[in-house]
Amino acid sequence: MLDRQIASANLRHFLSVLNRQTLGNLGRRQGKKLWAFPVLEGTASKHLHYHLVIDCPFASDPDNRFEALIRDAWLGTDWGDVQMKLTRSDDGWVHYMTKLRDKPDFADAIDWTNAYMSDVPPTVACHR
Repeated sequence: MLDRQIASANLRHFLSVLNRQTLGNLGRRQGKKLWAFPVLEGTASKHLHYHLVIDCPFASDPDNRFEALIRDAWLGTDWGDVQMKLTRSDDGWVHYMTKLRDKPDFADAIDWTNAYMSDVPPTVACHR
């Protein structure tokens, strides 16, 4: 049974793999990470799932390499599900992610353990 702690650990593993695949040694040597803002949503009647903004590390990605890396990393986790939607985000997406509906406790909905927001906001963002 998926609970908040398992979901958070699963997301941490996903982000670790994605950081390693996209940033390589920069992550390990210099502590670099992808800008990520995760929000956990779900209630007793609606399964737990994440809404997530992740900064795309590639200035140009015409072959959707980043999307493929996200899919592979997510499906490689214990709780990864093929039901995902990846798009370029905008302010409307952030507004949707932070809506109050389906969040029993809004203060706990933001997964601060897995959030990483440097002082530079994402230039191009993808979400799940």
